[in-house]
Amino acid sequence: HRQQHTLDETVQSAIAQRFVLGKVTNARRYLERKGVTIQSDSPLSTAPQRIQTAETLNELRGIEGEAARQYFECYDETLIDGWSMEGRSRRPPGDGVNSLLSLTYSFIQNECEAALQAVNLDPYIGIFHQMRHGRPALSLDILEEFRRAFADPFVARLINRQALTREAFTEENHLSDSAFDRYVAKFDAYMSEELSHDRLKRRLTRRETIR
Repeated sequence: HRQQHTLDETVQSAIAQRFVLGKVTNARRYLERKGVTIQSDSPLSTAPQRIQTAETLNELRGIEGEAARQYFECYDETLIDGWSMEGRSRRPPGDGVNSLLSLTYSFIQNECEAALQAVNLDPYIGIFHQMRHGRPALSLDILEEFRRAFADPFVARLINRQALTREAFTEENHLSDSAFDRYVAKFDAYMSEELSHDRLKRRLTRRETIR
């Protein structure tokens, strides 16, 4: 905890670059895996080089924001016909896709916070996200990489496999009670699935991967 509080700006900047680079890399991998074409001169394609030369956190945030906007313009292409999103919207969600994304980000943020506490890191001492009272900034930092690696593919899976249909949503684009229970069961099963971890050379669940 003392180290978290006393990191100098150079170290913080290097760590923040890794968070954003991970997010952008996972975004490109996911879209490419789904057969989505990304132009070589687009913000998402040029982001890795720009991230590594960024000198301030605000510059990093700008690069991340541009890449995220392009990513969400492409995300519809990973979904079956009949499902789309008009840009990213949160409170209130503008459609069912945005509703599922926000819900899943919240669930995975909770997973990140639990993992941080398990390894004795303070989830409230962030690097990329600004620290505010009551805001688990480091959990949000860790979440960045897993938005594209875990959350967005899970939402696409729910939609494309028709585990949730249009009838699952209220007029305000929130899940009905029964649909929410179904969502929670699907999410828990998803996080418990094992994957091959390239760096550790063994199989881990998604929960273990976050930790």
